[in-house]
Amino acid sequence: MVFILCISIGIYLFCFGYSVSIGPIAWLYNAEILPDKGVSIATICNWLSVIIITLLFPVVNASIGAAPIFYFFSFTCIACLIFVFILIRETKGLNKRAISSIFYNESAESETIEDLTFE
Repeated sequence: MVFILCISIGIYLFCFGYSVSIGPIAWLYNAEILPDKGVSIATICNWLSVIIITLLFPVVNASIGAAPIFYFFSFTCIACLIFVFILIRETKGLNKRAISSIFYNESAESETIEDLTFE
């Protein structure tokens, strides 16, 4: 009974931590940098990935066990963390035009980044 309680508390803490940290980033970042069609494609890819992982998890778990799967997930999370710190650009406080100029190498001819930020 104590084991189940500890597992339940761990799951709730993970869900809380995920929902207030990295969870919404994929949705917010896509909405900021992609056009409407790109957001739709990103959403489809996200849901297809979730479906594939959900359907394959029981099969892989039965064949190789849970530990290698979660080591793989841990490695993937670490790789994503490194990717975010190295390649993802900050868009806080920038309007749509400034974000567009950052990601699509468009030059704002008469405006600087300071002119394009929100006050």
